[in-house]
Amino acid sequence: MSSANTFEPKQSRRRGTTCVSMASIVLIMGSMFIGVLPSSAAPPLKAAHVNGSVTAEESNTITITGTGFVGRPRITSNVPGLDASVIRDTGKQLTVVVNLIAKATSGVRIMTITLANGKRTSVHFRVIANNR
Repeated sequence: MSSANTFEPKQSRRRGTTCVSMASIVLIMGSMFIGVLPSSAAPPLKAAHVNGSVTAEESNTITITGTGFVGRPRITSNVPGLDASVIRDTGKQLTVVVNLIAKATSGVRIMTITLANGKRTSVHFRVIANNR
């Protein structure tokens, strides 16, 4: 009984036991094999790249690509006066509205993404001074 959507367990040397990989959960009722739930291990949290830059004293929309983003994470930065709000989270990409209310000098800064469970990752982004 082998197809793309079924699982065929391997019998172990001990009579009546079934071996499955650690990545699966086996559902057993008495001695009858019922089925296997696929592994749902979350991908590791990693921010890889920021698309866009942040101009001081303007509202900016940027995207952050990576993995493991869940639940609209909190974003902080080492730039004073920066306010960032996640408006979309696909798990692999965050769309973020960033407001930098203070005057800032141009350069590369750090943005930290923190999940509700406390896990965090950081990514570099570019700040552009507004010379009005």
